[in-house]
Amino acid sequence: MRSHKTIRLIRYLVSGLILLLAALVISNVLTHPLLKRFDNLWYDFRLSSLTKDETDSRIVIVDIDEKSLASEGRWPWNREKVGFLTDMMFSYYKVRLLAFDVVFAEPDDTLDIDAAKKVLHRLMQKEINPDQAYKALDSAPANDGLFAESLKNRPVVLGYYFSPQDESHNQGALPNALVDGQSEGLRQLTSFSSYGANLDILQSAATTAGFLNAHTVDEDGILRRLPLLLKHRGKVYDSLGMAVVRTLFKTPEVRLGLSLYDGDKDIRLEWIAIDGLQKIPVDSSARMLIPFKSVNRGFNYISATDVLQGKAEIDDLKDKIILVGTSATGLSDLYPTPVNKLFPGVETHANIIAGILDQRVKYRPDYILGWEFTQMAVIGLIVLLLFPRQQAGAMTISFILLVALIVAINLYQWHEMDLDFRLVPFLLMLLLTYMVQLLLGYFFETKKKVRLSKLFGQYVPPQLVKEMSRSDEDFAIG
Repeated sequence: MRSHKTIRLIRYLVSGLILLLAALVISNVLTHPLLKRFDNLWYDFRLSSLTKDETDSRIVIVDIDEKSLASEGRWPWNREKVGFLTDMMFSYYKVRLLAFDVVFAEPDDTLDIDAAKKVLHRLMQKEINPDQAYKALDSAPANDGLFAESLKNRPVVLGYYFSPQDESHNQGALPNALVDGQSEGLRQLTSFSSYGANLDILQSAATTAGFLNAHTVDEDGILRRLPLLLKHRGKVYDSLGMAVVRTLFKTPEVRLGLSLYDGDKDIRLEWIAIDGLQKIPVDSSARMLIPFKSVNRGFNYISATDVLQGKAEIDDLKDKIILVGTSATGLSDLYPTPVNKLFPGVETHANIIAGILDQRVKYRPDYILGWEFTQMAVIGLIVLLLFPRQQAGAMTISFILLVALIVAINLYQWHEMDLDFRLVPFLLMLLLTYMVQLLLGYFFETKKKVRLSKLFGQYVPPQLVKEMSRSDEDFAIG
């Protein structure tokens, strides 16, 4: 029969082994899709349950919706109309900034209708001859030119997209690059070989532009993060959300925070800084966790046709950040997110802008791994000292209290510190240790009870035998 000290040593070793396995899970040496799935579910639960259902009044989405298509005609609209929409925004509604979740890559060479009508009228009145009419029409501004004029000297941010296709598919003109991407710390940025951008005449007239795509869905198909930076031909470009914030703060440049890891051998991106704001936390691929404002629509939507016709309330748009996007069937880009199964792509950009302005962004920095190891060591030490010494009832109470404590700490780190700590490895370690210690305790206690019953069952009361089986002492006939 093993001594009590030997039994306790076995239980210590088993707990230590489970703690080692949990550490390997945290460091991603041991992985399993199910563990990742549980981590994602916990992330989604915190996000959806702790997100306030509120509307952010600073940002308005002018929606090219079904109502607008029915009233103004099918998309794409001619550039004269888009230019008029831009003029209405700034001249009539006095908006603060305008951004397009739309790409104007194809030219619109149709003439200004009003100019053409005037030339035709003069020709009919015989004020000019046909040759003069041809020259007048040829010199009349095309719709792209009219749209470009509406963009000049106004805070307008256009959208464009990157593509993995070869460079022969490049289209339009990119904005100026943000920084050079040759730095060692930027090697993990996603790189694209081609792009689809706006016409040069439009890009030259606008303040800047930001990329719209590269929505990064996780393994389960849910959109939880967006990259703020991407690379193309060794240059770094920023997203629509970043470009909007830079334009708001009149900051053409940004600072990138790089940190050293693995004995200064590994350089990684950790934050992006814009003058006037705190550092924006990102991962080494410049991805930012989307700070959803609401489980439903977190921003006011106004139909584009109401803006074109002057029917929208001026106070609903004045001094607002405007994003022009679409929710119309067949045009909208919808994504499954933790807060909604069909979430408009334009609103993901709005949430990025709002999160940066609020300076409250959840994040999971690379150095959080060290913090998780420390937490795991502390919890593992507590479990190691408690469970092997406790009976089943006391162990169960300790287990419940530790689970409650771990969950409470995790929620505090999320809500108050904006840190995305993992929970599943800690609970898994705790649960496995509890179950194994419960089984070992039951097994060894049962064996000891059987042995004592055989030795003393005929000489001492059963209650005393039960107490002897729970004692640390080793009893014998002597």
